[in-house]
Amino acid sequence: MNTLFRTKGIYPTLVLLILLMFGSFTINSQGSKVWLITGDSRLELTVGSNVKDFHCQSMDYHGTDTLVQVWEISSGRTIFNGKVTLKASSFDCHNRFMTRDFHNTIKAGEFPTVIIQFEQLVKQPDFDLINGEVIVSLAGKSEKYNVRCKITDYTNDGMHIEGSRSFSLSDFDLEPPQKLFGAIKINDLVLVDFHLVMRYL
Repeated sequence: MNTLFRTKGIYPTLVLLILLMFGSFTINSQGSKVWLITGDSRLELTVGSNVKDFHCQSMDYHGTDTLVQVWEISSGRTIFNGKVTLKASSFDCHNRFMTRDFHNTIKAGEFPTVIIQFEQLVKQPDFDLINGEVIVSLAGKSEKYNVRCKITDYTNDGMHIEGSRSFSLSDFDLEPPQKLFGAIKINDLVLVDFHLVMRYL
């Protein structure tokens, strides 16, 4: 009799364990998408001076990088991770002297790539704003910054993310160039504007 009751008692316990296992899986399960960052994407650096601002744009991006989108069912959050790799020599400041000096400043010959690594960009439910971190790798050194960006267009097949962030050249042990024996002084602070144009893979 005692053995029978012990045997019967196993079944409710097993059912409870199964429900807990599947319930936990449902709560923590995730979905994901992979987005191709296309060649229509744009990254521009605004470099100020005591005379005027120079806008240096990456002109030779072929669109081979990806951004992974993961959504958490439990929290409703959406998280993005990925990177963009650019040629350091591809930046055009629309002034050949400034372009040359900018390439020299960021040591484009020695360090041919600039990498923008997006880490844990988090979008909350019902909002288009995204907060997270970005790691900039420039001239052989990497620095992490907080970043805020926005989804400006979203469909099943395409998405646009725009944002901006400033950093200092001195963060990367770089010195701003000076022209005309110091008459033109380039600012240490650089503003980065990015517009990622993506399509679903």
